[in-house]
Amino acid sequence: MYLLIVVTLFSFQVNLVGKTFTYFDRITGSSESYTFIDNKKLKWVGKTEFGGKQYQDICYGTYSIEANKIRVIYACDDKEVYPDPHKEVFIFSSLNNTLTTTIHYDQTRKPRLFSLIK
Repeated sequence: MYLLIVVTLFSFQVNLVGKTFTYFDRITGSSESYTFIDNKKLKWVGKTEFGGKQYQDICYGTYSIEANKIRVIYACDDKEVYPDPHKEVFIFSSLNNTLTTTIHYDQTRKPRLFSLIK
């Protein structure tokens, strides 16, 4: 019985396909969303307002899952605004349905928390 529990714990695989996680920055009013398209592909959407105009960027990339760590990398077509690929590693909480950043933090130097919206 104990072996079954250990095997079950280690065989747990996070399934993010079709799920969207969003972060809203209360200071800037901007938002970011990650949508997991399939077992490898994702879409990142960034929205912000500047000078009374709203801007939206959409970029595509890939991700991998190692236990509860989600590694993402995406590149945007607009190289003037996003010259380099963006990388992030999240910690997934199945209890809260959240992704917590481990590389990029908010203005108060706290991890950003992306919540499941669908």
